[in-house]
Amino acid sequence: MILLQRGNHPMIPHLLPPSMRLIALTILALVVLAPAHAGEIKLARHPDYSNGKIVFSYRGDLWLVKEDGSQPRRLTSHRAASVHPRFSPDGKWIAFSAARYGNHDVFVIPSEGGEARRLTWNSAGDTVVGWTPDSKRVVFSSARGRVYPGIPSLYTVPLDGGIEEPLPADWGFWGSFSPDGKKFAYNRHPMVWSRKHYRGSYAADLWVLDVASRSSRKLLDTDVPDAEKPNNFWPMYGNGFIYFVSDRDVKAKAGSPAVMASRNNIWKMPAEGGEPVQVTRHTSGSLFWPSLSADGKVIVYEENFGLWKLNTASGETHEIKIDIVPDEKDNNLETVAVNSEADSYHLAPSGKRAVIATHGELFTIATERGDVRRLTKTSDVRESNPQWSPDGKRIAFVSDHSGREEIWICDEHGGNLKRLTNSDTQKGTPVWSPDSQALLYTASDRALHRIDLADNKDVVVARGEVIQFGGSAISNPQWSPDGKWIA
Repeated sequence: MILLQRGNHPMIPHLLPPSMRLIALTILALVVLAPAHAGEIKLARHPDYSNGKIVFSYRGDLWLVKEDGSQPRRLTSHRAASVHPRFSPDGKWIAFSAARYGNHDVFVIPSEGGEARRLTWNSAGDTVVGWTPDSKRVVFSSARGRVYPGIPSLYTVPLDGGIEEPLPADWGFWGSFSPDGKKFAYNRHPMVWSRKHYRGSYAADLWVLDVASRSSRKLLDTDVPDAEKPNNFWPMYGNGFIYFVSDRDVKAKAGSPAVMASRNNIWKMPAEGGEPVQVTRHTSGSLFWPSLSADGKVIVYEENFGLWKLNTASGETHEIKIDIVPDEKDNNLETVAVNSEADSYHLAPSGKRAVIATHGELFTIATERGDVRRLTKTSDVRESNPQWSPDGKRIAFVSDHSGREEIWICDEHGGNLKRLTNSDTQKGTPVWSPDSQALLYTASDRALHRIDLADNKDVVVARGEVIQFGGSAISNPQWSPDGKWIA
């Protein structure tokens, strides 16, 4: 249900030309939230293991369960999400990151729950990585401009509070101390862990720091060409080995068909260097955020939206199934005011109305005086990138109504809805031809496509070679005014 109310503030003033006065409107959306129900949870994040118990982040709070997934108990309840929990090696404390004061800081709580205590106060975001072996200091990464702006380095902060101290390495995103505290295995620069099958110069590299001599050396892939370098994520010291996550099971170049067969799994290699050995055999490719217990016997990790446990001695793995019925933090009915947010917009040819995308829905608004018209009513679907046709009769946009991104069109009132594409690709903003009879769009298949509305035929106009940010190899296509050329 949408309620429209006139207000006193202009809508999206930063998007439309200053010469146009927008009618002051507030869109009130009543959102019905799903009620809680019993059942096995998914998307539990950042697990860690200690003495038969697992801590993890779920729906923004920290939870504690037994290693078989039983007896779940909430440890935190705060509006700010709590993430990256890590047990101290002695099992007495849990460190975590939370943006309770504007950005992520380091906090600690007793391992059985209690009041959270803040340890860092910097304006840069701080991500908890682990602990020193003596449980006296928390290790975290933070982009404080120590070497280059925006590049994180690794620090420690005392459990009792005090001044943070940098580890003697220039860059550092993630890492783990050896049990004796003399070595530190780490990923030197920020890693693109969310990009499956990545090969390139920005792949996560594995280094070892000698704490006493303050010297580092690279352990893997020193002679591998950049185009073939795989990711080596989340190093963990234990049992004379360094465990890590990698999709190095397939040796292939970036962008090749062969590299698409690579899968994230846990690997291990001798702590002093040597040939890596694959430990797990998952096939989803979605293995992330592992953590090794202080005694080196157990690794817990995310795998295909669930939590899993690895016995490092036997190599056996099994899923940890957890049933949680959390008390809702929010009311089942919520009123959302939208008066200054828009993901994208486009003016009608007449200049009298504009179509906007906000909160996954499409609206048209008058640029001077007039009503607000809602074009889509799909709370479980996201519409974006609307474009008004030059003749003013239709609007093209991107929608995941079918379960994946496709190009759709409708008339200026939201009627005559029609899907134009049918391909499993990410799609860019559609671009109308001057005569309103065709559309261009870019896609993650590295191609520039043209769709003729008369027969709905999708033709590849051009192909690119290098995929850019946003998933396309071609960007910003434009028609010539006579419609005969495409730039």
